[in-house]
Amino acid sequence: MRIINLVDRLDRVNFGIWNASIATAGVLKEKFNVSSEIWFPEATREAEDSELNGALPRGLARLDKAQMESTASLAGLDPATDIIVSHGCWQYPTRWGRLLKQKGFAWLAVPHGMLEQWSVSQKRLRKWIYFHSIEKPSLKQADKIRAVGRPELDSLKTVFKSNLVWLPNGVPPSDENADTADKPLHRTVLFMARLHHKKGVLPMLEGWKASQLCNREGYSLKIAGPDDGELQKLEQFLKVNDSVSNVEYLGPVYGDKKEALLRESHFYLLPSYSEGFPTSVLEAMLNGLVPVITSGCNFPDVFEKALGIRIEPSMESVREAMDQVLSMDLAAYTELSAKSRDYIEENYTYDILATKQFDFYKRLLKRHQL
Repeated sequence: MRIINLVDRLDRVNFGIWNASIATAGVLKEKFNVSSEIWFPEATREAEDSELNGALPRGLARLDKAQMESTASLAGLDPATDIIVSHGCWQYPTRWGRLLKQKGFAWLAVPHGMLEQWSVSQKRLRKWIYFHSIEKPSLKQADKIRAVGRPELDSLKTVFKSNLVWLPNGVPPSDENADTADKPLHRTVLFMARLHHKKGVLPMLEGWKASQLCNREGYSLKIAGPDDGELQKLEQFLKVNDSVSNVEYLGPVYGDKKEALLRESHFYLLPSYSEGFPTSVLEAMLNGLVPVITSGCNFPDVFEKALGIRIEPSMESVREAMDQVLSMDLAAYTELSAKSRDYIEENYTYDILATKQFDFYKRLLKRHQL
């Protein structure tokens, strides 16, 4: 069995999607002998081979039908053993998924939250026309459409009715889970995501400024991530509000620096308007950070299991949450941190999710060959 993952970019800004696409590739190969590939426009490549979890990268010079056919021939694709998985919407992965489906391949489409109401409302008229004339008819041809979060599954049901499956994203098991006792006394609230409007960057900054944590000794807000349209607004906010002394923009962080940042932080703040299913929240919780997130993050477990703090993407809600962070004593924080970490370890690590994926892929191939 081989999984062919189609992504529209392999750059840093698109890390969340391409990383999720091949996250379990190593486990699938080790436990089930399932190979994985990741196909992407060559001009967008910024990731190193070492970041691809053993998936074979194939850069694409063009995105037309002739390129698809030549790449499929070069890869030796076989409908009996290979599954096409398209990631995201609006771009070539959906088109190629549909074309390869017509050639006899099983096709799994993964929107990654791009069909959520908030996302579709951006550039609404253009997306409405494209969705109803091209994207929706194409996706209806997929063997299955995968939701990565339970709320996304409910949302997709209103459009596609059937042919849906829920398989969440996950994170690698931690070799050395962060011990709350090892975290520094200085409490860090961490935002670690691309700087995009939908992430709620400005409400976060305004809420921090209005909260009791602003300029309070022993607390800081650290912002990490690549720019995707909001960096200028962030820099302007910090320039105009130069009296705010405990907010720091770190830029993008990866590898060891990212792991160190997670280990030393205490709360993970993500005031997003909309998400698919952000693995950054899972990573943070696995490292002992208490999540402070919106319902738009599509992770209702946090609220149902009382694992963190619910917010809205607004200045007032962020302010109230930061005041709640201030009022949380060490014993309460330690308990919540451990509870969050254990929940992710027990439910959302690669070993668990790869097993679910393999079982699903087996059923998909068997059904497709009937």
